[in-house]
Amino acid sequence: MIDHGIQVYIRDIDRSIIGSTSTWASLSVVARRNDVGQWTLVIASPEDAALLTPVINSQGKITRNRGIVLRRENVNGIPATFMSGWLAQEPEIEHSGGETVWTFTGFDDTHLMRRTLCWPKPSAAVTAQTDTHDIRSGPASDRIRGYFNANTVVRVDSAGNGGAVLGLGPSAITQARFKGLLELSQEIAGRAVNFKVMQRDSDRALYLYQWAPADKRLDVQFSPALGTVQSWSATSKDSTGNTVITGAGGEMELRVFRRYADANDITAWGVYEVFKDRRDISPTDPNLEDVLAVDGLEFLEENVARSSFTANISSAPDARPFVHYAPGDLVRRYIDQDANGQPIGLVDDLIETVEASWSAEGETGSIQIGAPMENLDELMARQLRLAMRRITDLETRR
Repeated sequence: MIDHGIQVYIRDIDRSIIGSTSTWASLSVVARRNDVGQWTLVIASPEDAALLTPVINSQGKITRNRGIVLRRENVNGIPATFMSGWLAQEPEIEHSGGETVWTFTGFDDTHLMRRTLCWPKPSAAVTAQTDTHDIRSGPASDRIRGYFNANTVVRVDSAGNGGAVLGLGPSAITQARFKGLLELSQEIAGRAVNFKVMQRDSDRALYLYQWAPADKRLDVQFSPALGTVQSWSATSKDSTGNTVITGAGGEMELRVFRRYADANDITAWGVYEVFKDRRDISPTDPNLEDVLAVDGLEFLEENVARSSFTANISSAPDARPFVHYAPGDLVRRYIDQDANGQPIGLVDDLIETVEASWSAEGETGSIQIGAPMENLDELMARQLRLAMRRITDLETRR
């Protein structure tokens, strides 16, 4: 048995807990801020593997999926769920040296938002959809909650629960028309709100958790000078636009234009202008100013320059993942100290990704603070997402 304060429970298709495993060989998770996480569980026990293996029919199709609920003791020693999710596929099975090992992989429950589209008329039949938008206003968290309850809970999974009205984040107006809920929620949340979907212990609901970033800069600091970092790398994402001109509808001199800019990015890099065509919005639309402002500010949030810090972390009693820190926390990092003990290269930013692995060899992991650090594949994937967004906008912003 591996004891890292981690508890692994197995759930059935109705999300009921049907067992647990304490004989797993290794567990790895990748938790992402406001995005879908992943998990990998390696089991050498035939009994535990059988419990987690999905039911498959004679045609080789999965008819009853299984999943896991992961808990870890918090700072008070009380087990708390930090991730839950379904299997993504059948387990990989390897037999060698007289031992059989099952490797199970899956996504966390935030994947539910990736599976959801925001319909223009969420409660109506598909044949009753019209050339309109589902328009919602209010604080960021309440808009996300509204789209989740109206779409995910109604059509995709009735086990979903959008949670309470929290009033977090800036107030604005959002329009949705067959846009993916995850992408829309990421745009709405920006850096003001964190969200994830996770099975709630009390009623097994797939609960939409939302919260403001927790300021842990005084308690959670990452630096080679403190011994909390084994190795690290730092990079930056260059500015791809810090001044956006948006053009709404209207003919000739009646067409409406607005300008939005990021002063800090302009000071550092100079003006970088980009145009966004929103001629789908009528100049007489009562929500014109709000819609254009949201579009402009979302663009700036995504395109201004940001630094990134990725580190392989050392396991320490007061710096354990999902106990002392998690994605979305505001933490501090620096690369060294001067002769007076003052930080060099000090940056305060949000944790974007936490990777952690547990095995008989101990606990290992890495964190990413700040802007995502993109390799070539990730950069190409990002450009493809942007291209697909433009194509989708032909329908979603019609």
